[in-house]
Amino acid sequence: MIRDRGLQKWHGFFMPEHVTELNKIPDEMNKCEKPLIDEYQRVEFDERIAYAMEFNMPVRLTLWIGGHLKDTIGRVHYCDVVKQQLRIETLMHDFVRVNLSDVIGVEIMD
Repeated sequence: MIRDRGLQKWHGFFMPEHVTELNKIPDEMNKCEKPLIDEYQRVEFDERIAYAMEFNMPVRLTLWIGGHLKDTIGRVHYCDVVKQQLRIETLMHDFVRVNLSDVIGVEIMD
């Protein structure tokens, strides 16, 4: 019977610092720059958000957070004009706060 350690024998060649840096590489490759949103797009986003709030419709918000794009789906519960934030009730009935400066896309879902 052969007693082989498998991949365990190769873990001695990597230091923990190397492993953490190697794990960061795919994350850094997927980063993108924040798209520029002009005033007309911002007004269109505001109109869509107001329409979704009025008729209690779910929206899909595309957010730019730290160089990555993230989609959030839910209903707009409250729009805080002073803090420039939206409070979204997600499909899991959790509440999420979203900065309006992070929003790069708004889509009303039927």
